[in-house]
This record gives sequence, C-alpha cells and structure tokens, in this order.
Amino acid sequence: ASNLFRALSIMRSWIDDIYTTIDNNISWISKVPAGLGVIGLLTLARRRYWLVRWRSLASLPAEVRSGQWAFRVRVQRCDCSTDPVPVELVAKHEPVLFTLPILLRNRKQDSSSDLLKLRLAGLNKLTPEGLNWLQNRLTNRIVRVRVLQLVSNDTVGLCAIFQWRLMSWHPLSYRCIAEQLVASGLAQRCHLDAEYSEIENSNSQHWKALLDRLEVAENEAKRRRLGLWRPPANSNRASFLSSLIGRLKAWWSRRNRDG
Repeated sequence: ASNLFRALSIMRSWIDDIYTTIDNNISWISKVPAGLGVIGLLTLARRRYWLVRWRSLASLPAEVRSGQWAFRVRVQRCDCSTDPVPVELVAKHEPVLFTLPILLRNRKQDSSSDLLKLRLAGLNKLTPEGLNWLQNRLTNRIVRVRVLQLVSNDTVGLCAIFQWRLMSWHPLSYRCIAEQLVASGLAQRCHLDAEYSEIENSNSQHWKALLDRLEVAENEAKRRRLGLWRPPANSNRASFLSSLIGRLKAWWSRRNRDG
C-alpha cells in the first residue's frame, strides 16, 4: 500500500509540473495548430504534383525530370512499336487529390493533347503474349511512373513503371512492370548501349538499379526456361530420342561384353 501511495504521489507531482509548464507557455502552445497548418501547406506546395495535372512531358518540373519524384498516371492504352524500346503507353496524369469528388465536379473533359506518351525503359523485345499481358494488366489502371529520360524532343518519356499490389501508400507494394515481364520470359532486357549512353547524371542511379533488377530477372527466366527461353518442342523430342538411343547402345554393348 505504501508503494502504491508513493507511485500515486509521484504521478500527481508529474501532472502538476505538466500543467504548470502549460500555464507558463500558453502563448506558444496556442500557436501549435497554426504551425501545423503552415507545415501542411508547405508540404502540399512541395508536393504540388498532388494538385496540378501535367498535360505534357515538357511541363514536368525539374524534380520529376531528374527522377527524384514519381507521379501517378492512368493508362489509356498499350501499343508495341518497332523501336529499340518497343512498349509504348498512352496515359494521362492523375494527381492524388485530383480524384476527390469536390474536384471531379469541375473536371473538364480530357482531350488528346492531355495524354502523355511513355515507354517502358529497359526492354529490347516483347512477345505478343507480353503485349496481351500488358493490355489486360494496365489498361484503365493507375500506375506509378518514374521518368528516367526524355527523348524525341521531350515528347516521349523513357520510364520505370510500377504497379501497386496491396496498398498504394506502402513502398514495398510496388512491382516493376518491366521486371515482371522479363522474369516471366515475356520480354528481353536491353543492354546499356549507345541509345542509353546519354543518361543524365541525376538519373544514372535509377537506370543502373533498373538494369540490375532486369538482369537478375532474365537470369531467373533463363534458368527456369520460361517464355523466350523455352526450348522448342522439336528440340526437346530430338534430345530425348538421342539420349534414349545412347542409353540403348550402352546397354547393348554391356550385354555383348558380359555375354
């Protein structure tokens, strides 16, 4: 009982000290909500891509061009061209706060000039199955885009594109689309050739990280013989027959030697 009384007296003295501190600094404490509001406004100002819709790649701020910030887009369609980086996505920028109902009321109709042309960076070849996979997986879906390089007079962006698996706010929920294609054998990675030699210094670390991940994914696909790395059925049959004939010859030679 004495220990309980001593603990209660200590807690009471702590509470008295807290109230005394509050009374002595009431003017500063009353400014805390205002300070939090200012911090929130500064955060929104820094994260202006939460509010502003970018209608062209040329209007991207320097932080987005350098790959420091990523932004959300809604994919309209997926195409495949004959360029060295063949996979092209047509998308529109979807700011985080732009999807609120209060902002949807005054939302204007999107025109063709509002669409952004993005390319999956790091890919050199895509199978028809891979294109179907992309169309089914990304069409009319929101993805996360990190710009690595702008080409064709800043009209097309080479990007690392990520899709959310579980929770859009958790960084571990992002899955790289190019990595999934290469790991499934539906695409082939590109090497750091002449086209990618003029990479900006600010984006080089993102490029290197992407190419390293694609190399690991391609080696795994080769080991498992998936997609592009799957041997033809005729070669499998021929190898099986040749191994069977070799085993029969070895068995016949052993039989004659023992006889």
